[in-house]
Order: sequence, then structure tokens, then C-alpha cells
Amino acid sequence: MSHWYDKKAWRVALTIGLTATTAVFGGMISFSKKLTIIFIVLTVVSVVLQAILSAHYALFDKNRELDVADAKVQMRSYKLLFESFSIILNEEAEGINKIARDIKNNGIIPSDRWTFDKATSKLCQSIKRFIQERTNVGVNVYYVRTVDDTGSRVKMVGYANEFGDVPSTMGVERVVSNDPHAYFDIKMFANNTLKAEFRLTKEEVDKVFEYNDREKDSGKREQFLFIPVTCDKKRIMGLIEILVPTGLKIAEKDEDMRNIRKLLQVYSSIFILLNKAEKAAIAIPIKKNPTP
Repeated sequence: MSHWYDKKAWRVALTIGLTATTAVFGGMISFSKKLTIIFIVLTVVSVVLQAILSAHYALFDKNRELDVADAKVQMRSYKLLFESFSIILNEEAEGINKIARDIKNNGIIPSDRWTFDKATSKLCQSIKRFIQERTNVGVNVYYVRTVDDTGSRVKMVGYANEFGDVPSTMGVERVVSNDPHAYFDIKMFANNTLKAEFRLTKEEVDKVFEYNDREKDSGKREQFLFIPVTCDKKRIMGLIEILVPTGLKIAEKDEDMRNIRKLLQVYSSIFILLNKAEKAAIAIPIKKNPTP
């Protein structure tokens, strides 16, 4: 919020007024003891006020500089986001078109066809770059999806991490269960959680995560943000998982993490779009017998 004393003209006017008033009473101190006391009081008040206001002005100007710098970082991250979407969608559109051409020309689905699963790692990489550009923090990003329409099994189909190591659970089907010892993402699928979940400290992370070997695995993640990908906001069909290594932070407060979640929410739509596109692309129409 901007105040009247944040404006340069008011700063100058106030400084001149205080200085002039002090000077006037300074020239009158020989007339009486009372005026001398007033001069001393005004001098002290003037010095204190100017010191306080100078500190405020310095902080105000510094905050304004920080706001401008933060705005530049945000603009760079938005630019990266839209450029990334453009590249990904163009590449995947070509893969979908190839399927359509093969079905139209040959009546078959090619064995080396484009798949939704192949596209997910590109999206995970895009999310990772976006967060790193915005927060200067490297994170691990995974995408887990339901295997079939029943939602009884899920598997990780996409990832992006610091060293490019393939996660041990990549491509492994897991049974959805609300068992107390089930992993947190499995519980989200079991409970059909439609809202994002996050934690801001490693202590909070460890409280909700379940580890096969707690002493070995706990304390390794400082924060996490899980964003459900939902179908018509009725059923969870996928989960964007963002894990922040211990000692690092992408958000200090709940509101900061919610803002990141809002920015990343657009990825949910892209995941759904490509998933539906794959289903449409491999649906061979039933050929009707010609009417005699």
C-alpha cells in the first residue's frame, strides 16, 4: 500500500518544513527561556523524525527494487512456461497425426506409435525447469497415473530429477489401497483426493509419508507439493508429484506454495488433453458393411 510519505515531493516538503521551523525558533532563542526550550525540543524532534523517515524511505526504495527484480523473475518463468508448452504440444501433435494417418491408410495402430506415457516425462521436465527458474531450487518431479478405468492400480509414467536417474518405481504397477502403511500418493488415489496437498518442513513431510525403511529414508525431503489431475473434477486420474530435497525450500509460507500450485495448475489440463488425445487416436472406428 502506498502512503503519502512514500512520495518524494512529500519527503522534500516535510524536510524543508522541519528545517525551517527549527531555524525560526533558533533565531528567537535569545528572546526568552521558553523559546529556547521550544527550539531544543524541535531540534530533537526534527532529528528523530528525519532519522525514522530516512530509514523508512531506504526500506521503501529497497522493497520497490526487490518487487521489480521479483517481477522480472516471474516474467522469465512465464516465458519459459509458454515456450515449453508450445514445443511439447507441437511435438505431440505430430505423434498423434502419425497414428491417425496409419489408421486411415492401413487400418492398424503402429507398434512404434506415440503414447501419452512418452509425453509425460517432457511435461515433468518442463515443470522442473519452471520451478527452478522461479525459485532457483532444483526439485524432483514425477507423474503417476491410473492404469485402467477402475482406478484400482497406478504406475509412474514420467519423471524429471537432478541426475536423470530412473526411479525404482518407474513403470511398476501398484495396487491402490488406503492401508495405514500405504504410500501417501497411493492414499490420495484411494481417497479420490481432488485438492492439492503440500507440506513445508521435513518434519511435516515425515509425518504423512510412509517409508519401508524409516531410518534410512526419513529426513530426505524438505517439502512436497502433490497436484491431482482430475477428470471433470470428479475422479483423480493422475498425480503430479514435486519433491524438494532436504535443506532447500520453494516456499516459506502456505500462501507461497498455493501460488505455485495455481501457476502449475495449467499442467493438469495439458496432462488430461494428451491422455484423452491418446484414447481418441487409437480408437479405430467400426467399419460397417456396405448397404446392399
